[in-house]
Amino acid sequence: MNAVIIGAGTMGGGIAADLANAGWTVHLLDQTVALAEAGKRRVEQSSPPLLYVPELAGRILPGCAEELSVCADANWVIEAIAEKLALKQALLSRLESAVGPETLVTSNTSGLSLTAMSEHCGQAFRQRFFGTHFFNPPRYLKLVEVIPTPVTSRAVLKDFITRLEAQTNHRVVVARDTPGFISTRLWITHLLDTIHTAIEQDVPVEVVDALTGPALGRPRSATFRMADLVGLDIIASIAKNQYESLPDDPLRERLRLPEPLERLIAEGRTGQKVGAGFYQRVGREILALDWQTLTYRPRQEENTTPGKELVATILPRFFGYVEAIADEISDSEDAIDNAMCWGFGWQKGPFAMARRAPDPPVTPALHAYEGALVFELRGKLNVFDPALCAAVLEAVSQAEARGCPLIFTGQGSCFSAGYNLARLVTAMERADLEAIEADMKQCQETFLRVKHATIPTVAAIHGYTLGAGCELALHCGRIVASPETVLGLPECAVGVIPCGGGVKEALFRFGTAQAAFEAIAFNQNSTSAHDAKQRGWLRESDVIVRNADRLLAEARVAAGLPVPVLTQPPTHAGLLALPASLTGQDRVIAEQLAWVLTGGPTDEATILERERAAFRVLAQEPSSIARMRYLLDTGKTLKN
Repeated sequence: MNAVIIGAGTMGGGIAADLANAGWTVHLLDQTVALAEAGKRRVEQSSPPLLYVPELAGRILPGCAEELSVCADANWVIEAIAEKLALKQALLSRLESAVGPETLVTSNTSGLSLTAMSEHCGQAFRQRFFGTHFFNPPRYLKLVEVIPTPVTSRAVLKDFITRLEAQTNHRVVVARDTPGFISTRLWITHLLDTIHTAIEQDVPVEVVDALTGPALGRPRSATFRMADLVGLDIIASIAKNQYESLPDDPLRERLRLPEPLERLIAEGRTGQKVGAGFYQRVGREILALDWQTLTYRPRQEENTTPGKELVATILPRFFGYVEAIADEISDSEDAIDNAMCWGFGWQKGPFAMARRAPDPPVTPALHAYEGALVFELRGKLNVFDPALCAAVLEAVSQAEARGCPLIFTGQGSCFSAGYNLARLVTAMERADLEAIEADMKQCQETFLRVKHATIPTVAAIHGYTLGAGCELALHCGRIVASPETVLGLPECAVGVIPCGGGVKEALFRFGTAQAAFEAIAFNQNSTSAHDAKQRGWLRESDVIVRNADRLLAEARVAAGLPVPVLTQPPTHAGLLALPASLTGQDRVIAEQLAWVLTGGPTDEATILERERAAFRVLAQEPSSIARMRYLLDTGKTLKN
């Protein structure tokens, strides 16, 4: 497939990377070739990375927008230039004569009228024109709002949506051609109403973020951190456009900027891009804005009691606002909820929140799907413990009794982040080696049972698939992975080594002790499923799906394929070279890991015995205990 993107700025480059990830050839155009090349370099240097693997940059071809001949053979042309109606209208006039008769043309506008943008064009062109509002960065946010005009062909639109969702990791919400569509209309109004309320009730900015972030099932950057990230000047521009375009909006007056926000913008304190907005970074410290003085002070996140009234004020007002304008912006409550969840990382949209939809259950579940059994890991980060291991064993037995495939999935944002470290470190601090041995042996036996099950086993993985989660996946007959999968065995960073058969399976997958050692000792976790395949965590027979929402369906297909022949390691793995750079506790851990890999025969039972023996040694190391406790207390790793 062949796409042309006109505008090599942040959004244009992000969309180019997104389509390159999906296998498209992308012509990235700007006013000059030099500007287009600069846009491509930003893509290549982006952090976090926009490309699944660096080599995919070869699919992005810079060019000059003055020469539109490449549009004639394009399947899709995307306009991503500045948000100025006159500029977009002029570009569409040029594109009308440059594109092929079946080329789709879309605009990435975040709020301008698609009808006004294209009304001067001919009927045939307008039937193939509509809005595609991507979110930044496109790789990591799956929402694409699609906005048809009254003239857009519904058959063309339906086919486009089907193809986009099949070929990329995006999901589509269809919005009406009204100012701000669904996402921007709701987000900017709710954001500014929250800011007004915080000022009126004198609630500190960091308290607002604490109350409106994970506490409401939203990211930590839900309010003021998000405002700084977007840019206060950008927020002002969006609010001004909404205010002028929506004279009858129920909360129109809340779109006026509060005086403190106006002052920040006037003084150039426009957010993260300049180092100061609602927060200010001073060295490694983040300071928060004081409403009274508009100066910065240390954050005070511990006490959220003064802000309880804020949530009770903003949520009912937001729910009422959404109810009032729902028919204006969409034909579906689900579309509105999906737009806020897929675009902003909310766990629940406004209608689901207003209905107080129940939270998802936390105990693992086994259910039937297309002739297979599906075992869904549930709970906080879906971490393993003895109860979950026992449930996995029972699931294998049930699948074998029915003679059907068994598919493992994870609820929420990840497959599994590993083993329950709080349980583990408590036993380590008590020096309860018997309990540690029992847990680790149960974990090994569980995953070994999965590997040698008499029915097909498939791990359908996404997000964090680390530690014990990775070990379960590696023991399955086949892995089906979402593009956004972080796969690996990071146990060394927290003071121990993998002990659920992970060292054994890494040796089987990587083929040599040296390669397995480096992958584990140096925490070579993947940054994507494509990266995992390059590194060797995934085999060629493992499957990468393009759209994570098709993960279960693709896993069911994979369950019907022949189980790949497993590569066996040599009967003795040989010696390892430990780098001199490994010092302190890193070296202690590395020596134990090396011994597991090379300390004798490489049959499964013997390697598992060495895994447990090495784990017991490290579990008694004060430095290992300190590492694990530090991670649990701070969320950061400790070098000691």
